Amino acid sequence: MVNLKKTVYLLTTCCVFAFTGCTNPTSTAGSASTYYDGVITGVETIDIDKRKQNSTVNAMIGTVVGGVTGNLINGHTGGTLAGMGLGYLAGQGFSLLADRTTGLRLTVDTENGNMIVDMPYSCSYKIGKKVRLVSESSRGYVLVEDSGRYITPQEDDPKKCPITSGSIDK
Repeated sequence: MVNLKKTVYLLTTCCVFAFTGCTNPTSTAGSASTYYDGVITGVETIDIDKRKQNSTVNAMIGTVVGGVTGNLINGHTGGTLAGMGLGYLAGQGFSLLADRTTGLRLTVDTENGNMIVDMPYSCSYKIGKKVRLVSESSRGYVLVEDSGRYITPQEDDPKKCPITSGSIDK
């Protein structure tokens, strides 16, 4: 029985290290961008899924940790399986909850017509503010004009500066 537990621990450790090492470096060197200048004409608060947590890895780690814990508590196959199931649900639940944040849906009047952009919450986004919408091959972002130059807004806590949803009537 002792050899089985050592084997389970060794297998668990190998799985955790194998799944955490699967990352690829990224670079923006050589990428092209396009942009549109515009003015924010509407702002509304939304719920954003940041998609930064890897739910597959979290679920697998939860399954392994839950299985080991279930085996330690019960010592039987039933306890191991129950622990694996609960660990899987806990890993998935963590991913879903950790990825949610408050954001803003901006309506921007550009030379190409109105565009709608979802962004993380920032006190810099206000109706009437000049912005630049930048689009790269794999992502896009919004720069805000500040004293004649465009800056990247900082993500803020909604409690810091509550933004009232609204729009400019044309």
